[in-house]
Formats: sequence, structure tokens, C-alpha cells
Amino acid sequence: MKVFVYGTLKTGHGNNTVLKNIDAKFLGRDIVSNFTMYDLGVFPGAEAGTGTLHGEVYEVDNLDELDMLEGYPVLYLREEVDTIYGKAWIYTINKSGKYSAMFKGLEIVENGIWK
Repeated sequence: MKVFVYGTLKTGHGNNTVLKNIDAKFLGRDIVSNFTMYDLGVFPGAEAGTGTLHGEVYEVDNLDELDMLEGYPVLYLREEVDTIYGKAWIYTINKSGKYSAMFKGLEIVENGIWK
């Protein structure tokens, strides 16, 4: 299966080691539409919206390690997106979950690029 990552899991960021540890295969970079990225401080979050997300697509055997890192399904949810590499999972913020208050009044990352 594939996963689209747009934040700290990208190459050069701290959590990319998680992908290396699970032998994820880097497929390439892509941009997905109809999402808004938010700055949560040390990591980003995204939800359905009107912008674009710049990220990377990886082939993974399972999502267990990523689910744990992303706090799925409490902090983040998963949904499928179309990429140039086929359908991929993306983690999106869970605005109706236990931590919904932390997603209020966030700064939007207008260009959709997490640095």
C-alpha cells in the first residue's frame, strides 16, 4: 500500500527515520489538491480544503508504525487520495475527536509546504 506524507515524515525531517525503519520504498514527490495545511507547532496537520499539499509517496507493507506515530484514529484519521503513483493513504486531523480543541484557531500554511 502507499502513503502520502506532508510533514515530519518527509525526507530531511525528524520522523523520516520511521519510514526507514520499516523499509518503506520512496516512490517520489507529488502535490495533492483540495487540502488545507495547518501549523501545529512542531508538526503540521491537514484537512479537506481548497489548497494543495506538497509531499512524498512511499510504498509500505503496513501502516502499524505510522498509525502509532500519528495517533490514529484519535488525533489523526486516514483517507485515500489520488497521487501520480496511484491511491495512497494520507493522515488528516480529527477535528471531532478527543483532541479537537487543539485544532481551533490554527495558522494556515498557505503554500502547503512543511519546512
